Amino acid sequence: MSKSIIAVFLVVVSYVILSNVSSAPASDNLSPVISANITPSVELINSRSKEVARGDLSDEDKSLLSDLYSQSISSLGLTETHRKKALVFSEIIQTSNTQLQKIKAELLNASQQSAASSSIDIDLPLYEIEQNLQKLKADLALSETRFNELKNQLSIEKDRPVKVRQRLLEVKKQLSELSLLLSQPDSETASPEINEAQSWANITLQEQLRTEALMLEQELSSHPARIELLTAKFDLAEIELSNSRNKVNGFEEAANQIRLGETEKAKADAIKAEREAASKHPLVAHLATQNTTLSEQIDLLANEIENINKDEVEATESANRIEEAFNTTRKKLDIAGLSQVLGQVLQQEKRALPDTRHFQKLTSIREQKIADTSLSQIQLEQERRELRNINSYVDALSTSLSAQQSFEIKEELAALAKNRKDLIDNALSVQRAYLQAIVELDISQRRQQTAVENYSDFLGKRLLWIRSTEQVSWETVKKIPEQISHLFSPSRWQNFIQTLISDVLLETMPSLALVFALVVLVTRPKIWQQLRNTGTHIGNLRLDRVTYTMQAIAWILILALPGPVLMMAIGWELGTSFEASNFSKMVSNTLMILAPLLFHLSAFRLFLAPGSIAQVHYGWQHSGVKKLHHDLNWFTPITLGLTFVVTLAFQDNVLGSGSGLGRAIFIFLMLTFAIFFFRLAKPHGGTIAILASGKPDSILIRFRHLWFVLFVGPPVASILVSLAGYMFTAGTLIERILQSTWFALLVIVIHQFILRWLTLNQRRLRLEAAKIKRRTEQEARANRETEEEAEGMFLREIEEPEVDLGALSITSHKLLNNTLILVGLVGIWLIWRDVLPALQILNDITLWNYTHSDNEIIPITLSSLILALLVIIITVVATRQLPAFIEIVLLQRLDMSQGSRYTVTTLTRYTIIAVGTVWVFSFLGGSWSEIQWIFAALGVGIGFGLQEIVANFISGLIILFERPIRVGDVVTVGNTDGVVTRIQIRATTIRNFDRKELLVPNKNFITQELLNWSLSDQTTRIMIEVGIAYGSDAQQALKILEEVASEHHRVMHDPAPFTVFESFGDNALLLSLRCYIDDIDYRLRTITEINLEINKRMTEAGIEIAFPQRDIHLDTRKPLDIRLYRDKENSD
Repeated sequence: MSKSIIAVFLVVVSYVILSNVSSAPASDNLSPVISANITPSVELINSRSKEVARGDLSDEDKSLLSDLYSQSISSLGLTETHRKKALVFSEIIQTSNTQLQKIKAELLNASQQSAASSSIDIDLPLYEIEQNLQKLKADLALSETRFNELKNQLSIEKDRPVKVRQRLLEVKKQLSELSLLLSQPDSETASPEINEAQSWANITLQEQLRTEALMLEQELSSHPARIELLTAKFDLAEIELSNSRNKVNGFEEAANQIRLGETEKAKADAIKAEREAASKHPLVAHLATQNTTLSEQIDLLANEIENINKDEVEATESANRIEEAFNTTRKKLDIAGLSQVLGQVLQQEKRALPDTRHFQKLTSIREQKIADTSLSQIQLEQERRELRNINSYVDALSTSLSAQQSFEIKEELAALAKNRKDLIDNALSVQRAYLQAIVELDISQRRQQTAVENYSDFLGKRLLWIRSTEQVSWETVKKIPEQISHLFSPSRWQNFIQTLISDVLLETMPSLALVFALVVLVTRPKIWQQLRNTGTHIGNLRLDRVTYTMQAIAWILILALPGPVLMMAIGWELGTSFEASNFSKMVSNTLMILAPLLFHLSAFRLFLAPGSIAQVHYGWQHSGVKKLHHDLNWFTPITLGLTFVVTLAFQDNVLGSGSGLGRAIFIFLMLTFAIFFFRLAKPHGGTIAILASGKPDSILIRFRHLWFVLFVGPPVASILVSLAGYMFTAGTLIERILQSTWFALLVIVIHQFILRWLTLNQRRLRLEAAKIKRRTEQEARANRETEEEAEGMFLREIEEPEVDLGALSITSHKLLNNTLILVGLVGIWLIWRDVLPALQILNDITLWNYTHSDNEIIPITLSSLILALLVIIITVVATRQLPAFIEIVLLQRLDMSQGSRYTVTTLTRYTIIAVGTVWVFSFLGGSWSEIQWIFAALGVGIGFGLQEIVANFISGLIILFERPIRVGDVVTVGNTDGVVTRIQIRATTIRNFDRKELLVPNKNFITQELLNWSLSDQTTRIMIEVGIAYGSDAQQALKILEEVASEHHRVMHDPAPFTVFESFGDNALLLSLRCYIDDIDYRLRTITEINLEINKRMTEAGIEIAFPQRDIHLDTRKPLDIRLYRDKENSD
């Protein structure tokens, strides 16, 4: 007590002295030298701030002074806060005993009232009990809130001393550094005002730290008293909460009892009335029956309300237990860390938690009940409105009766209607109570579900990283013989066999399973023959059907089912038998676990058997299938035997999961897996390599080393972690790996089935295409005009190419592969989703930090880095595959040209890249506010160094959006005519009519002239020039030209063709024909046809087509000089 008085005295003295110093009067002309030695007041700082604002200092100095003044004022405010808290802590020390005695008295009083809190005056009317119940529930909610607040406060206060001592050390260190700083002289380069403000900031900060240190010391001194007070308050709140719950439960029970009594009485009266009305008029009997039915419904609801209240109490208690266990476990982990003993406890806690899927089912049931009850309420309220006037209700019921009959039964109907009105009032009251009870149950069970999910996630995040047993030692090995004798004790197995024969095999389910197994065993040769017969027509295009493969799969399932079905039936009956011993129930669980494994292995062996699906239907490589089938023949019995023993050993409470026998068998099992997977995935000579031989580009060959690591790595890793004591981790991982393997095999079988179906359809399409092609060729040879038509379609084939069957086959296979990969990823996620929370521990591994725009420090963890890598992979795959998939969809479902499809897919690819890039930056801590400067700097650099490339890129985007050219357009660029075949980021490819490709930078299409023959209008003009000989009839020639153009079916009549006599040429009279056609694709063909027809008509009309001529004139005014020369050699 004396120490406490001294502490309070020191606090008061310090407070008085500091208050006098802080409130020292401020002089109007206080010099910096004088004010630097005292603690300034807030008024002094504000006054000096105003003087500085009016002064002639620079803006930079004013800003610095403003910041320093703000720091000083903030420090003074914190100083005052620390002083007040120190006084509060000191007062707690003085008054804690008095408060504690008062709380203990209240605690004793509350304990005494606890026994009587559930006594309810049962004679109260129901409506008064319900009103009191609502008030008690509101008080219960307040009590729960106070209880939780005190619980959290007590938890925080218990951990507070460690943080206080750590902060106290930091404060003392800062005071030491600050004292050293204050002992140094003022800066000679700074102005007096800045030196003064800096000195004030340091002095106020020093004062703040001193008062904080004093506050922290007082907090430590008062901590035991505060913990004692909080504990007493918590105990009092707990008792008050218990009393409130008892009162609520008591009132609810009383209300239920009154409600049940009323409903029982109403039900009895309704039944009595129904019996009395049985011999009366049918309308009276029908109304009495309706009343009885309604009373029974009310009785059922009343009983269900009582059950719901019980469920609500159980859910609340369960949620409290789980939350308490969660908090306790979290504290244990904080104190003891991830220890072996705690790991075993947490595994038991994990297994004891309810299944969250059960809560989802309960939620759907409650929602359906609420909907049904609400609908019933609406119907009853409507009938209640009709019953307001009993006479009108009775008249409405008896409208089909005569006046005499209505009069005779009117009184009886009115009495029954009045009873029905009372029943409806009672039903509505019970339904309201029922809905309220369901809502309260929903709240409690949702709280329970949240507690289970939080605890389950917490455990799932840590269980894989906790050692579940001790490491392997010589002591572990020495116990194995004793454990073998215990597990294979003859008495245990003798008892099991007796139970199996006497109580299990004679039951219905095992008997039916045994009969089914015997039938399949007897008919096995015939089934095998049927299985082989399904492959008779495989490869025959006319007779082959995919249904044969479906039949083969059905026969394989029939052959594989008997053993697993019999094992499952025996295991089920053993587990439900009352006579079965604990060991028999262990065998039951083992058989239930082993049955699916036996089915998978048997079905896969049958799938690989000679003459079965793998070889005949799917065409897998014979030697690879034979090798894999041979390996399964020895792998299956060894795996089943070892799995049976290890599962049995891990269930034995005496042996436990860490027993030497269980671990030894588990290691042998993993060695078996490692050997099998080694032979399967060996990069050279392994089964996978043999199956994929002849396909060097196959994913199985290209990633064979990766498959080897993925297959062999998990068994080897399981051996190592089991030796280290992480048996739970090893078992969990190997279980998920096996499930993933079976799922992958299922996906492969489905993939091969769909691939076979596609192959059959494509082969039939190829056959039909070959028939059509042969028929077309025959028609073309018979009809020359058809052949010319095909030659004139050159441009059309370039713009809209026909769908290539081979290309569609490749695309279909890619789409199939991508779809199954997506299905596989979803399946893998469903298998591993229970283990994925353990990876959340990667969030605790911080790689680096970055500061957000609001000065928030955000860590970048290993999980963020892994997610960023996954996004990069997804972006790359999506960039390559998704546009092709979209194109297929557009090709099949939308009437779009090739150019439009190309635009959509290209923009999709750019969008995926942009979204993926932003996504990766977001995972790595980059936001637009941080990376925009990088883009700005890159933009400046690119603007100078790569401006041509950027110009071409932007031009490519403009081309895709504005579409001045499209894939398939006929264009003229410079001296080149051709068809646009590809638009890329930097350049566009044009193929001329010599099949040569020209790469044109995209910038040229935007900045230079471009002739697009087919942009918006396919109409084009044809100009044909003709020269006729001098002396020919030009009038007739022009008429022939016009007639030829007008008669051609491709030439448009609007605008009409016209002819022109151009000029007199050197060697001919020059005529020209101008006409229009509606499709540029037929330009060359039309020109050819018109020229042929003009030549034919001109020849028939005797009009000569001119050609270049030369006239030679001889001068005959004098004799011509003619000389003859003889070749001397010939003359000889």
